[in-house]
Amino acid sequence: SRWTPTPRQSSHSTRMQVTRSFAPTKASRLAPTRVSRGDVRVNYTQTVQAPVEAKGFQREEVAHLYQRVEARAKAVIALEEQQAMTRPMVRITLKSKVGLGEVWKITGTCPELGRMQPAIAPAMKWTEGDVWVLETRLRQGTHFFKAVLRNAEGAYIWEEGNDRDVKIFPEHNEHDCFHIEVDPKMPYHG
Repeated sequence: SRWTPTPRQSSHSTRMQVTRSFAPTKASRLAPTRVSRGDVRVNYTQTVQAPVEAKGFQREEVAHLYQRVEARAKAVIALEEQQAMTRPMVRITLKSKVGLGEVWKITGTCPELGRMQPAIAPAMKWTEGDVWVLETRLRQGTHFFKAVLRNAEGAYIWEEGNDRDVKIFPEHNEHDCFHIEVDPKMPYHG
């Protein structure tokens, strides 16, 4: 451990700020702590540094491990894209006139629909006649979803009512296409 004291003057007592650097452990936290001893108070912050050479690894070995992890992640992404092409197409349409800067999104329980997080859910595309369209390929299972309107300020307004659902069975494949028309009931905002 290395202790570096930095004295500060106070009207009532002498204060000293101490920074402690140490090797990280599972129980370590980055948090200020105050210890009081008589008239002297000691503040210290535990600083955690990334263990570049922890457990005997050299920089080259760490770089090699990162390359292996990156290659594996790319392989998983490629496999997911390949499998996605064998899934049935789901086409969701919604007819609605919206204001400037507003956009409809469909958020649902599956990863393709953002796992019920509108910020990462796919946006629908506007087409002629104020028809909004989302086309995506969904994996097998029952997926619940809702229409969400993102207003010009970036706030999300969820449609009222129960979640909608679509069921994809194992016998469905890339040749199947589901058409879902959504007529959202929006809460009143006056």
